[in-house]
Amino acid sequence: LRVLRRSFTNPTKLYDLPFGPKEIVNRDDWRTALEGDALRTRRVSARFLTSMFRCQRFTSRQFWRIKVPTYCMLAEDDQVIDNARVRRVVESGSGEPRWIETFLGAPHVIPSTLPRDALLHRLESWLRGAPQEAGPAVRTFETEIIVEPGTAFADPPDLSGAAT
Repeated sequence: LRVLRRSFTNPTKLYDLPFGPKEIVNRDDWRTALEGDALRTRRVSARFLTSMFRCQRFTSRQFWRIKVPTYCMLAEDDQVIDNARVRRVVESGSGEPRWIETFLGAPHVIPSTLPRDALLHRLESWLRGAPQEAGPAVRTFETEIIVEPGTAFADPPDLSGAAT
């Protein structure tokens, strides 16, 4: 309630984020890139927090109106997202199918852990029609991330500010 009150009385009051790079990624190269980013978000305003909570509430209450297929990727070890709540919201949708895939052992930033080809294959399959497969309206499954020697991962973002 204090944050809500401050969103009106002192909307620019800043709050430290309760997480940082070490909580959202589990690879050193990603952690180093994120920690070295001078523009990385470290604090947010009372007004931002209140707006974020309003958006979450709106989405939770209105997701049943979504009438398109939904593919939700969750990270088992996510310290930012409430997976159980997200799962309930996606399950409440009306579009079919709805896939909810949880990557075992993954942190919040899934591309930092899931091999690049596996991530691209999932997205490509989804976009090319895999959602049209017969099956239950909601399919919930867990996936173990298997890493073979020589597996390519997504590179950490280039946050140096240099144009690519």
